[in-house]
Amino acid sequence: MGQKPRSRSSTIRAQQLDAHMPTLATTCRQIREQLGLSRTRAYDRHHVSNSYLAEIETGGSIPSFDILEQMIEGYRVGPLMARHILELRTAAVGIEPTAMLRRTVTTDPTLRFHLQDLERRGVHAALIDPMWNVLVSNESFRAVTPGLEDIVSIPEWMFSAHARELFLHWPSQAAHAAASIRALLGRYRDSEQARILLRNLSRNEDFMTYWTSGITVAYGRDISDLMHANDPITGEPASFSLTISNATQAETVHLITLIRRPLSGPPPSTSAPEENADTPVHDADVDAADIAARQPISSMESGTKSAPIPVDSSDHQPLPALTHEPTYPVIVGAQALGKSRRWYMQQLRTGRLPGHKAGRSWFLTAADIAAALNVTGRAAVAAPGRAAGTSVTSERTYRGSGRPRDRRRPIPPQSSRGPSAR
Repeated sequence: MGQKPRSRSSTIRAQQLDAHMPTLATTCRQIREQLGLSRTRAYDRHHVSNSYLAEIETGGSIPSFDILEQMIEGYRVGPLMARHILELRTAAVGIEPTAMLRRTVTTDPTLRFHLQDLERRGVHAALIDPMWNVLVSNESFRAVTPGLEDIVSIPEWMFSAHARELFLHWPSQAAHAAASIRALLGRYRDSEQARILLRNLSRNEDFMTYWTSGITVAYGRDISDLMHANDPITGEPASFSLTISNATQAETVHLITLIRRPLSGPPPSTSAPEENADTPVHDADVDAADIAARQPISSMESGTKSAPIPVDSSDHQPLPALTHEPTYPVIVGAQALGKSRRWYMQQLRTGRLPGHKAGRSWFLTAADIAAALNVTGRAAVAAPGRAAGTSVTSERTYRGSGRPRDRRRPIPPQSSRGPSAR
C-alpha cells in the first residue's frame, strides 16, 4: 500500500527543521550543494581538500580568512554573498534590547522632531532597530503600512496578509524580504531579536517556502528598485522608493523612509527566487568594469559611518541623501585589474592601493577600485579566461610537476631571492 500523504501541519513541521540560524558551516555546504558539486569535485574549484572541507561544512573546523577567500573565489559567489560569508566568519554583532532602544528614541527630542519634519515634507518615515523592529514612526508611515503597528516587526509583516493585499506583486517583495532576513540573521545571529524573529517566522508557511527555495542574500535595496503597492491613503496604485540609513553614531537605530512616486509598473512576474546550478547565488553580482564606472546607490551597507540625523526646520530645502556605499571582497578588485587576489592583497598591505580593513579581512568600495584603476593606469577588464571555477593563481602547478597546486598550502612565486618562508 502507498504511504499516507502528509498533512499540511506535518509538512510545515518538516520545513521548520530547515529554518535554522545561518552559520558559516551550513552556508558553505549549501553553496556547494546548490552548485551540484561533491566535495571531491569542489576541490577542483578552490583546492581545499575533501577532508578539510568536510570539517568546515560540519562545523568541526573554522577556516582562516585566506582559505575562506579561496572558497569564495572558487565558488564564484557574488559580492553580497561574499560579505555574508565573511560576516559569518567573524563574531556576531550584538544588539541592545528593543525596549531599551525604543525608550532611547522616544525620549530624544531631536529624533522625534526629525520624524515630524519628514511628515511635513510628505515622507513616510520610521526609526527601527537593526533587526527592523519599528521603534517609533510618523503618522503617514503608519498609514501606508496597515497592520505593522500591531506586528512591530517589518520582516514578519512582510509575510502577513496585510502585505499580501498591499503590494501589487507580493512574491517579488517576499523573495527580497527572505534574502534580507538571511543577511540580518547572519550578522546578528546571537541576539535575542534574531532568535525571536526566526522562531516566529518558522511558523509562517509562506516564509518557509521562500526561505527553503534558495540561499540568496540582500543588504537593503537600491533606491531605483521601486516597490509597487496600493496606497492606503489615496486608494490608488503607486510606486515607493525605500532607503535605510543610520540614525545614530552607534548604528543601533536606523531611519527608514518611503517616498511616494507615480506608478511605474509592477516588476516582472516571479513566484519565488530562482537559482541556477552554475551560479547559485543571485545576489546582484557586479561586473568589475561596471564597478569602476559608477558607484551604485545602496542602503544599509556596513563599513561606513553616518552622522546623526540632520535637523532642518525649512519645509523647502531638499532632503539630504540617506545612502551608504556598498563594499566588495578583494577578488572583485583583482578581477577589475586583471590581477590575482594575492597580488592585490600585497598592494593593500603595503599601502600602494586603497582599501578598508575590518579585523583581519579587507574590503573595497567602488571608489577604492576606481582609484586602483587610476593608480595602475589600467582600464577595467573582465577576469581573464580560464577553466570554470579556477583563478589565475590556482592554475599554477607545482614547479613543472603538472599537478594542481593545493590552495591550502600555497607556493610563493619564484624570485631571484629564492622562495620565502611562510
